[in-house]
Amino acid sequence: MPIMTDSFDRTPEAIEKRTYWCFISYRHSDNKELGRQWATWLHQAIETYEVPADLVGQKNERGEIIPERIFPVFRDEEELPVDADLASPIYRALDNSRYLLAICSPRAVESTYVASEIRYFKQLGRENYVLAAIIDGEPNAFWDAGKQSHGFRPDQECFPEPLRHRIDPTGKSMDQTEPIAADFRLNDGTQGWTSPEAYRQALRRSGRLDARAISAEVEDYRKKCELMKLKILAGILGVALGTLTKRDAAYQLVLAQKRARGLRRWLAAVGVLMMLALAGGVVAVIQRNAATLAKENA
Repeated sequence: MPIMTDSFDRTPEAIEKRTYWCFISYRHSDNKELGRQWATWLHQAIETYEVPADLVGQKNERGEIIPERIFPVFRDEEELPVDADLASPIYRALDNSRYLLAICSPRAVESTYVASEIRYFKQLGRENYVLAAIIDGEPNAFWDAGKQSHGFRPDQECFPEPLRHRIDPTGKSMDQTEPIAADFRLNDGTQGWTSPEAYRQALRRSGRLDARAISAEVEDYRKKCELMKLKILAGILGVALGTLTKRDAAYQLVLAQKRARGLRRWLAAVGVLMMLALAGGVVAVIQRNAATLAKENA
């Protein structure tokens, strides 16, 4: 499936022709709160990801060619024309998307639009091309008696019904299935944050932790989010998660080395400027003393 790299024409005709690597299905209320704009954040994270150079052009585990970029990604607030009939462009985009990423929360479960998008995409025979990002709630709380015995309620379910089942070509729900899911929740199972700084501010407002503990908590969550992003990207690229984590670790090491070299150059430049300033000061003192002595002799 070719990647279209044309400029973003927002007309329904252009949406019908464009091929998307991924369709993001979400409840709009999960993309409004500052620091928790999940669809926007994941959209940018996917499209701006730099695929490791040694993977580009290789065949993945499904025998598909790994692209240089995962672009474009469809998100309806980003792509749809404001005056479009919503149903038609959405289904055109689903027809032309290779993957579907569902942003999962109890609010998404209540959305008939999210359910319809997932159901239609699975009807197309793309059951194995559906990914999930858990941002809030509890997976399988609706039916898992074990979880309910531990206090979880059915209304805490985060997986929309079509995501929890296989769907036949007519749209009928069949047996249960478990989607590939990346968990962006905090350690206590509550909704996390798309920005480390937003999480830091939330912890400060809670007043439960000191500055050092807050920094440690934020860093741990940042690492978790990075790993979960890589899990989604690995699913889209059709490679093992370990393949990306190893390369990402090497990439981060290269970046750290570049930053260290840049810091050393900056420190060297500052040192040279300080030496020049010191030398200039010494010369100025000598000249001033010489002028004073000349004046006294005169």
